[in-house]
Amino acid sequence: EYLAVLLKEKEVRWGRLVGEDFQNLTVWPDGTIRSLVFPGLWLDAQALLAGDKLLQDNLGDYFVLFQPKDIVAGDFYWGTPTKDGVMLITADWTGHGGPGAFMSLLNISKLSETINEKEIARPDLVLNNVRAEIIRSLNPNAGDNSQDGMDCILCLIDLKNRKLEYAAANNSFYIIRNPTP
Repeated sequence: EYLAVLLKEKEVRWGRLVGEDFQNLTVWPDGTIRSLVFPGLWLDAQALLAGDKLLQDNLGDYFVLFQPKDIVAGDFYWGTPTKDGVMLITADWTGHGGPGAFMSLLNISKLSETINEKEIARPDLVLNNVRAEIIRSLNPNAGDNSQDGMDCILCLIDLKNRKLEYAAANNSFYIIRNPTP
């Protein structure tokens, strides 16, 4: 099975190869994509994209510069509303192609679970929890020896109190204000 996230078209396609033909799999009426190969793997198609509505509703004036190296890769951006604002992440899983894309999906799932279900709101604690959950999910007995990981910036934009908190993993964070010509 293959997952294609078409950002320009704001579309998610789930399918499989039959011979040399790509066959789209059906999105269920509740908006989920359900794997035929991995029973129990359900994905919310719209949750895979930090949609324009989330950004517009919370930021108003914004732009997104998203130029992944490959069509199928570990690069992603994602966001979710919080009680006081919005949590946004831009990230790159160190794997390439299909494995990187798979890990990005796992990261989005763990981010959503951490922020929305466990209600962890501090960016540093979110990243620590996601890291621990991914290690536990993939290989609970291997320890902490992998060099693979997610390079990212995770921001909590507290619109109510006009504050920004962030945590970074192998990336720098810049704020640009009132640029002059």
